[in-house]
Amino acid sequence: MFNSRLSMFLKVFGPIVLKNREPILKTRYVMSLVVGLGYCSVDYIGVVPHIPSSDEKIRMTKIMRQGGGVTGTAMVTVSRLGLKTAIVWCVGGDENGKFVISDLADEGVDISHMMVAQGLLTPVSYVLVDETSGKRTIAFYYDETLLEHIAKADLNWISEAGALYIDGVHEASIRAAMIAKENRIPVFCSTAEYASEYDRIISYVDVFIASLDWVCSITNRREPSEAARVLLRAGPKMVAVTLGDQGSLCVTKDEVIKKEAFRVNVVDTTGAGDVYSGAFVYGMLQEWPLDFVVEFSNAVAAMKCRKFGGRAGIPKLAEVRVFMREHGKSLLPGKYLPTEPP
Repeated sequence: MFNSRLSMFLKVFGPIVLKNREPILKTRYVMSLVVGLGYCSVDYIGVVPHIPSSDEKIRMTKIMRQGGGVTGTAMVTVSRLGLKTAIVWCVGGDENGKFVISDLADEGVDISHMMVAQGLLTPVSYVLVDETSGKRTIAFYYDETLLEHIAKADLNWISEAGALYIDGVHEASIRAAMIAKENRIPVFCSTAEYASEYDRIISYVDVFIASLDWVCSITNRREPSEAARVLLRAGPKMVAVTLGDQGSLCVTKDEVIKKEAFRVNVVDTTGAGDVYSGAFVYGMLQEWPLDFVVEFSNAVAAMKCRKFGGRAGIPKLAEVRVFMREHGKSLLPGKYLPTEPP
């Protein structure tokens, strides 16, 4: 299967150089393998003195291109932290599609289940970042027909994973979640702007992660922990809510855990929630105490915000270790992590 998909990719795009690429050995219940099924895109990022108003023209002081998307960025985060990842999504047979796939491969994400559809435009986002505040405005495009292609994907191999991460509600994500539940694989779900009708999938979800605005809007509650409890009653074992510069909280049936944000020089908040989600998945698979998972996820998301774009600032585990020490914290030993050296 891998060879046939790789041959298709090379036929469409030609050869590419994959940096630091390691093969992923799939055996049943490979607990360190995280499978992501969801949004991957290209982000074109422009830095401006301020976010322009209607009909205003403004000169960008910086411009760059990075990989983006909820699931794509979450899987890059998990990969940089040290676990193996694989991803399922569909891109077009265009230059942006080539960039999405090669960028994920360079990050060590298994791309053998990515799909390429000729005539389809690859999802793309245009991001304007206020250089003073680090806040951003995003306009995105995706072709809804890509979900028809993903619906045809072979997903049975997900039964070999250690965790499933999804970000939307469609035929493939529901099927993947059902496979995961049948095989007692934890399902993590975050929200994406392209998706709706999360009530169709939330009963299959173990860990639901969303922003404060999203949970309050969908539940018609103002208080974040109360909004999370409403979602908790729909099926998940826990609901995590990102609170921007106020940190995050996580609610289970037994407790509410809130951790303050780490203070950093914020350059760009693009992708912070997606990075938080990836770090949360990583922390849960390490079998850390939940309060430390929340704090660790806050730290990784804060570190991302120190650079422009959704991915440039994603740290590796050694960098997180140093960052937490600088803030009087220690990285705990985990299931796939040795005891921290003195």
